[in-house]
Amino acid sequence: MMFKTIALAAALAIGAGAATAQTPPKQERSATDIKKAECKKEAKAKKFGIHFIQRKRFIEECMKRT
Repeated sequence: MMFKTIALAAALAIGAGAATAQTPPKQERSATDIKKAECKKEAKAKKFGIHFIQRKRFIEECMKRT
């Protein structure tokens, strides 16, 4: 019973924090966020499928390029 109460309290605390966090408008996004979004879009176009490790490596290499 005690574990359920603690788990519920933790879930509510996490949920409340996530609800207050808002994504900034595109004008306020940093250059790295914009570059990462472009790299993710490029990785999605390559269609890695279930090879999520290759996709992650591709995104990391893309971020290092420029």
